[in-house]
Amino acid sequence: ALGAVPERRAEHLAVLQREGRRLASLVDRVVALAAGRRPAQAPSLALGELLERTLDHAGEDAVLRTKAPLELRVPDGEGALSALRELVENARRHGAP
Repeated sequence: ALGAVPERRAEHLAVLQREGRRLASLVDRVVALAAGRRPAQAPSLALGELLERTLDHAGEDAVLRTKAPLELRVPDGEGALSALRELVENARRHGAP
């Protein structure tokens, strides 16, 4: 808990803020889709950056492999990042080790 270890408060707060922003973005996309609007597309991301950011979020033991070139551009980078993070998180939560 936040009160247990004062040295880790800043780290926990940073995680809560990052996750709060990510969830707010996800909610905004869902609301826009439900209203019949297409959410604004974020700029594309290089596949390498997309995988790196996913691994940063997933934890130390996560491994992602691809045969695709890392410089390949992925459209709507933030949307793709959100989807990939959800897939990895669900695999970690519900899959075999």
